[in-house]
This record gives sequence, C-alpha cells and structure tokens, in this order.
Amino acid sequence: MNLRLNFILCIASLFAGCATYAGLNFDQLFGPQLVRERTASVETPQADFFQREVKPIVDNRCVVCHACYDAPCQLKLSSVEGIDRGASKALVYEGTRLTAAAPTRLFEDAETTQEWRDAGFHPVLN
Repeated sequence: MNLRLNFILCIASLFAGCATYAGLNFDQLFGPQLVRERTASVETPQADFFQREVKPIVDNRCVVCHACYDAPCQLKLSSVEGIDRGASKALVYEGTRLTAAAPTRLFEDAETTQEWRDAGFHPVLN
C-alpha cells in the first residue's frame, strides 16, 4: 500500500511539474527575443570567469554532442556564431526518414542571426 501511494505521489508531482513548465510564458518572464551582439571584450572580469569556470564545463558536457553539423537540433555550441544561431526543430536523426537530411551550414546558408530566425531556428539564449 505504501509503495502504491509513493508511486501515485511521484506521478502526480511529475504531472504538476510538467503542467507548470508548459504554462510558463518565457517572453513575459525574460522579455521578448532580441537579436543582439553577444560578444564581450576579453579583458573583462566576465570573460575571465567564463574562460576559467564556465567554458570547461560546457566543453566537457555539451560540446561533446553539439559540436558538428549533424548535432541534435543543429545546435552548434563550439562557436559563438553557432550559439547565437540557436537550434532548429527539424530532426537530424529520425528513424522513419528514408532519405538523408540536409542540415544547414553555419557561415554558408545564412549570414545574420535574423536570417537564421527566418529559417526556423529558435534562440537558446534570450
């Protein structure tokens, strides 16, 4: 009986969390999507903190999968331009597709961030 109650509570918590997440309006919380310059000077304390603390984690945990053109969601985290381009909802890996996908190419298929948004890419930074 106790195991059943715990299972039901876990499922209820999962559904409550998903419903809360689905109801969030990120534009209202963080502001609308804006295309902006995100590069910073290397002499700033923020850049130093990024190089020492953040970059090693991102390189070891994220860039491993998101570093090439056939990365999931086409999110390329190995370059500033790839992060600014964002991700695509088009699935690169889909088992039911019979023909090869045509992933987009950074620096080839669009020049600006706005062109990537027009091509269906969504931002991963707000």
